[in-house]
Amino acid sequence: MREPRVYSKEAVYYTTAKVMNNELLFRNDADYAYFMEVLRSRKEKYNFILYAFCLLPGHYHLLIETKDKNISKIMQAINTSYSLYFNNKYKRQGHLLQGRFGMQAVSKDATLLELTCQMHLNPLKLGLVKTIEEYRFSSYPEYITQSENPLTDYAFVLSFLGPREAKEILRNKYKELIKEQAYKEPAGIVAQAEEIIEQRKMSPRALIGIGSGLMIGLSLALFMLRTAAFNKEISHRRTTEKEKSNIANLPDGLPGIITDQNQQKQAWELWKN
Repeated sequence: MREPRVYSKEAVYYTTAKVMNNELLFRNDADYAYFMEVLRSRKEKYNFILYAFCLLPGHYHLLIETKDKNISKIMQAINTSYSLYFNNKYKRQGHLLQGRFGMQAVSKDATLLELTCQMHLNPLKLGLVKTIEEYRFSSYPEYITQSENPLTDYAFVLSFLGPREAKEILRNKYKELIKEQAYKEPAGIVAQAEEIIEQRKMSPRALIGIGSGLMIGLSLALFMLRTAAFNKEISHRRTTEKEKSNIANLPDGLPGIITDQNQQKQAWELWKN
């Protein structure tokens, strides 16, 4: 039986979600782009701060500070929105994401700087690119170059590198920090995290409030190695031509046409809350 999670109305969370059955969560550039638009629209609706993100072929990582809604509601909105889009686009049925999302509460301090580095280095460590600058589906480009409409609040994280320094200087410092961290791996942490996962001895409650030292590295490795996600069940069935003619317009942020009535009901329930 899973232990209940501990939520706070205002807190910073490192979250991650993984696709079912080793499928691809993002099949092309358009899928990555759509997910980022989902992040932007849900960020506006639920009033949260996004410090960093990294989208990978089979999973993703987010660093979120909640304000008015708890993290479960936010993740449900993000995952449901993208799952509806993905299942409709690729004519698939059933769950897209595996289990409930992975969650860790973290301190709102220099820990965020460490976490963003590890998140941004994922594509390089997974062999997706030869240089981190090549990867377009994370918040790293916003951290190192000026953006007119950034999705992330990178300025707060960069301030830990020197609060009174110019933005360009902070960007360059972050680039150097990324280079330093690129090939570092905490000794023994990965193996230890893997053993804990297999034995299922780490409870979500035990992870709350971790801010420094070995536990940061251990929990970070845990979420990087094995991620879990939460998503409501999306049931699909064929509809008749008569049913199709009665489809109501869907709220903004979802695919233009969803023929399955259960999905329509789920979408509207999500947007009403």
